[in-house]
Amino acid sequence: MSTPIQRLFDLEGKIALVTGGSRGLGLQIAEALGEAGAKIMLTSRKASDLEHSAAHLQDKGIDTRWIAADASRPEEVRRVAEEAMQRLGRVDILVSNNRATEGNNLIEGRLCIAQTAGTGTTRTATNFKVTVTIDGQIPEVRPGFTCTAEITTATKKQALSVPIQALTVRELLYDAQGNIVHDKRPPRTGFRFGPPQAAPVAAPAELKPGEKREEVEGVFLMKDGKSAFTIVKTGIAGERYLEVLSGLKEGEQVITGPFDSVRGMYEGDMVKTAPKPGEKK
Repeated sequence: MSTPIQRLFDLEGKIALVTGGSRGLGLQIAEALGEAGAKIMLTSRKASDLEHSAAHLQDKGIDTRWIAADASRPEEVRRVAEEAMQRLGRVDILVSNNRATEGNNLIEGRLCIAQTAGTGTTRTATNFKVTVTIDGQIPEVRPGFTCTAEITTATKKQALSVPIQALTVRELLYDAQGNIVHDKRPPRTGFRFGPPQAAPVAAPAELKPGEKREEVEGVFLMKDGKSAFTIVKTGIAGERYLEVLSGLKEGEQVITGPFDSVRGMYEGDMVKTAPKPGEKK
C-alpha cells in the first residue's frame, strides 16, 4: 500500500521558526513549509523586509508572523527564542539559515560613495552607489561573490525614537490664523455585489484667502481612545527606528502598525491598544 506524498510531508499544526527568512532561500523554505501546513515565524534583521515577506506568505494563505533580530548577537537570539515561545507556545521545526563570520578581523580598503542619479529619493532615505576597493586578499573570497555591508553614518545614545512605520506624510491645510484644519474622513461606501469599484477621488477644495497647504511629516498619538496627528522633526534613521528631534515627549503613546493602516488613518479615528505578545485579550 502506498502513502500519498502529501501525507508524508504533512506539517499541519506544526510551528516552524525560519531564521534569515525574509528573502532568498530562507523565504523559499518558509513558503514550502507553509504550503505543507506549518505555521511560520520568520526572523531576520530588517523589519521592512520581514513585513513584506510575511505579507507575501499570508497572500498564499500561510499563517505567518515575524520578529526582527540580529542573529549575530547572542542576546538577540535569546530574545527571538523567548518571544517565539510566548507568542506561539512551542517551536517544532527550526531552520537555521544564517551565516555569521567568526572573529573581528579588520579588512583595509577604500570607500567611494556617490549619490545615485535618477533612482529617486524618499523623505527619510537617499539612494547611493557605494564602491568598496579591498586592499589585499580575503581568505575564501573570490571575484563575483556577493556580500552585505553595514555603513554607520551616525550613532546616538538615549535618543527619543519611534518605529519607522509610525511615520507618515500629510498635506495639512492651514487657515488664515495659522491653525491646522484637519480633513474629515470621507463617508464609508456600503456593500456592493460584483467587482470592487474604485473610490472616487475628491478634488482639493479651492483655498480661501489666507489659507495654505503644506506637506509635513508626523505621527498619530493615542489620546482618550482616539487618534491625534502631531508634526515631528526627525533626525538619524536606523533599521527599525527614527530619531525624533521635536514634536513628541517621552511616554506619549504612538500609533504604529502596517503601512496601509497608518497611511489611511484620520484625525479622531477610534483606536485601542493591542495586547503585548503572550498577553490574553
